Amino acid sequence: MGAVMFGNGVSGCATNALGMIFLAILPGDENLYKQSLYFFISSALFLVLCSFSFPILMRNEFFRYYKELSLASN
Repeated sequence: MGAVMFGNGVSGCATNALGMIFLAILPGDENLYKQSLYFFISSALFLVLCSFSFPILMRNEFFRYYKELSLASN
C-alpha cells in the first residue's frame, strides 16, 4: 500500500514539474496547444521507455527472486 501511495505522489509531482517546465518555456495563452502537445508527446515517450525497460527488469535477479517469492505465497 505504501509503495502505491508513494508512486502516486511521485507521479503527481513529476506531472506538475513537467507542466511548470513547459509553461516556463512556452508562456502565454497562445502556446497552450503547443504545451499540451509537448506534454502528451513526452508522456508517450516515457511509456515507450517503460515498455522497453520491462524486459530488462524481468532478467534482473532481484526482481525474479521476489516474483517467485510472491507466487509461492499465493
